[in-house]
Amino acid sequence: MLDLYDEFIYLCVGNMLTCPHIIIEVLGHYRNTFRRFLFHLLRSQQDTANYHSS
Repeated sequence: MLDLYDEFIYLCVGNMLTCPHIIIEVLGHYRNTFRRFLFHLLRSQQDTANYHSS
């Protein structure tokens, strides 16, 4: 017997196989968010370093 989670996974995998453009869209969205997050992280680290060095 499949539980709900397995069913959800199968549904997602099935959708991914039939709609690759959705994956690409989602990945692109996450990549932009991730890049922005990394940028803020690096900038805040630089600010902290500058603050300590002065």
